[in-house]
Amino acid sequence: MSSVPGLNKTSSVPGLYKTSPVPGAETNTVPLAKTPSPAPRTSGSSVRPSPEPYSGRKSHYHKRRRRQQHHEELFLDKDGFIDESYRFTFFNPAVGTVRAQEIADLRTPTMDLASLLQVGGCFWIDVLRPSFQEMHLLSKVFGIHALTVEDIMTQDAREKCEIHANYYFVCFRSFDFDTNGESYLEPKCVYNVVLREGIITFHMEPSVHQYHVLRRIRRQIDHIVVTPDWLNYAIIDDITDLLAPILHRVEFDVDAIDELVLVISSSEQSDMLLRISTVRKRIMMAMRLLQGKADVVRALIKRFESATAFSTTQISALPVLFERAAGAPPTVWSDSPRRHASSADRNGVPDVVLDQRKGHETILYLGDVLDHIVTMMQNATHYDNMLGRAQTNYLAQISIELTESSNSTNDVVAKLSALAAIVVPLNFITGMWGANVKVPGQDIDNLHYFFYILGMCLLYVVIAVCFARRYRIF
Repeated sequence: MSSVPGLNKTSSVPGLYKTSPVPGAETNTVPLAKTPSPAPRTSGSSVRPSPEPYSGRKSHYHKRRRRQQHHEELFLDKDGFIDESYRFTFFNPAVGTVRAQEIADLRTPTMDLASLLQVGGCFWIDVLRPSFQEMHLLSKVFGIHALTVEDIMTQDAREKCEIHANYYFVCFRSFDFDTNGESYLEPKCVYNVVLREGIITFHMEPSVHQYHVLRRIRRQIDHIVVTPDWLNYAIIDDITDLLAPILHRVEFDVDAIDELVLVISSSEQSDMLLRISTVRKRIMMAMRLLQGKADVVRALIKRFESATAFSTTQISALPVLFERAAGAPPTVWSDSPRRHASSADRNGVPDVVLDQRKGHETILYLGDVLDHIVTMMQNATHYDNMLGRAQTNYLAQISIELTESSNSTNDVVAKLSALAAIVVPLNFITGMWGANVKVPGQDIDNLHYFFYILGMCLLYVVIAVCFARRYRIF
């Protein structure tokens, strides 16, 4: 793999990284660091020769590791977070990556921004929190419509794809990744203005997508053709892929809740409803993020299908076009830096044929993103249904437990009522004969009346207990 340009840091100008020569040169980028050969080892009188330099796979690993470290230093601060001090990022496969605080500082030691835009291949300008003056300048230079500028500056949150004369505009919602923050999973829009020569992306909050996409380009530079349409796809694909871990965690929580809802003890049921509500809220926020993405990707696929459709005249001319291109590949790339071949390098292959092939390739990429979005939307709907069923089962279990508790209370009350029905009449009789008044048998000097009263009380108790047992009160 050839080295990727744009990785060596230059301290003279802030935000600049040493780049490879201007396209057309056949030399690679300047090496990041030269690995010194270890000193010869001595053992007694014999001298061991110096080991040979790293070769093959080991040398390739160290070069790739150094490139990765420089790539991380380009975007991450010392704490590992996205560096917000550089609001503008410029990328070109033939030049590398340049970061700056102001748009006027996007330059290399040999080229300014105007020269960078004229370099062959596509360019990518990423803008963080653009001001009105910067948006006016960019819209004037690249011909961006006033309605597009208004949507970007007012932070229109509706996901959409609009086709204009010289570009198409894509609004795609990302989200806050901080799981400890209050705005976790809150939507944050990313705006892509895709031109024929390059792409300009805007976002109002720091984003990791440009870091991920450039890392992907660095890893797959030998297998991909970097075009504005591919960069737009890569940003959309990165936003979509970042939703997958969220749904994986939701799936784990849903499965745990579904298993515990019927077997959890009564002492642990107080937190179950809170867990269900929390996971269901997370599902609703994920579905909110996924809701409009499928329509945007379908609109892009439809746009590329329309752009790559040939008329009858063009189809009849295809044999002639392929005869002119016989024996030569349609696209030529130099070893390093990578650049798209000019029209003279294509051996007469017309742009319409190359655009059709790139369009078909982009349709395949977007179809893969659409499959992921539809799958995640179906999974989110399934998880929501599972949580709804789990919540219904949980509430039904609580209702059953409340009914059982109510029945137990009713049984106790019924027994107490039966006991009161037995004791209260006895208390009434003893109270009547114990009053300080003249009562029957008071003047009789024996215990006959006492045993009569005692026998009647015992008989009443026996009759009341038999009645209660008959009707299963006791």
